[in-house]
Amino acid sequence: FAFYLTELSVTTTQLARLRYSLIAASAVYLSNKIFKKQEEWPEAMSRLTRVSLLEARVCAKDMYLLLVRSQAEQKGGKANAVFRKYAGDKYLKVSLLTLEHRF
Repeated sequence: FAFYLTELSVTTTQLARLRYSLIAASAVYLSNKIFKKQEEWPEAMSRLTRVSLLEARVCAKDMYLLLVRSQAEQKGGKANAVFRKYAGDKYLKVSLLTLEHRF
């Protein structure tokens, strides 16, 4: 799921201007949050990625809004290439997951 979030993010001008390491770290944080991992952003992640929890949260919120918008566009018949790619069996249809989480 984090790969889908990352690829979706780098195709938008709003997020593509950010460091790729921040985008990747935020995608992991958001995935952990959506799938209700016990520790959304362990201290080890901050140390290893050099991305603070605050930085990850800010970027993840933008990612979440992008994800919601992407799902709405798909329902309207306007799915983008990244959405279609991750809707396939090869990627376990992760773009088709229904979000029950609110950011």
